[in-house]
Amino acid sequence: MTRTDDDAQRETLEEWTADLRDALRLAGLDVPLAVDVAAILSLAGDAAHAVLRPAAPLTTFVVGFAAGRAAGGGADPAAAVAEALAATRILLAERQAFEADASDGAAEPAAEPAAPAAPAAPPVPES
Repeated sequence: MTRTDDDAQRETLEEWTADLRDALRLAGLDVPLAVDVAAILSLAGDAAHAVLRPAAPLTTFVVGFAAGRAAGGGADPAAAVAEALAATRILLAERQAFEADASDGAAEPAAEPAAPAAPAAPPVPES
């Protein structure tokens, strides 16, 4: 069987993830760390296209942070990651829909200016 570029990339990412776990002292935790590389890379790509390129690493960091906090609070780690990924995908989809509407000119029109206030009543003379 011939090794493909995809296989080499997957192997490199698996090795990097293992090294990163060791460096961050995550390898010996009671909670297993499962990394869905494809889901993380897909999310990063979506963030880069929907927001800006620098949003890719920022998005994945915040998703990981949120999932870590949830897992630290007792949530199932896999469920915490899935929930953070899903919430972020919803936000990205909403942003893309808004941007598409805005570029099509279908964005909500700006509010009309308020009508001028009625003039104040003249003062009543004192008797």
